[in-house]
Amino acid sequence: MQSVVQSCPSHVRIMAGILGREDMIREQVTVAHGLSCNEFVLGLNHLGDNQQRYNILRSALGTNDKIWLYNMPTFSPASLDFIRSCMSDIRVQGIKDSSL
Repeated sequence: MQSVVQSCPSHVRIMAGILGREDMIREQVTVAHGLSCNEFVLGLNHLGDNQQRYNILRSALGTNDKIWLYNMPTFSPASLDFIRSCMSDIRVQGIKDSSL
């Protein structure tokens, strides 16, 4: 990832994907921050509970970080109530839904 960050022009947005178990999220954020990445894509329904994974991600992020939600088509869709609750956070920029 460091090679990608160094070789991309400054106008290219690089986002760090957050996948895996709850215990992996903080480490993923730390690595991304070390590479000056401040945009994160949270894969929903990947492993574990969406709300717990989202809460851990939020607590690991800074105030200027941005979150994108990703409704992955290979897993059950996230509930609309969960999506609505996430959208109240100004860091959440939107959702990508690949199931359509």
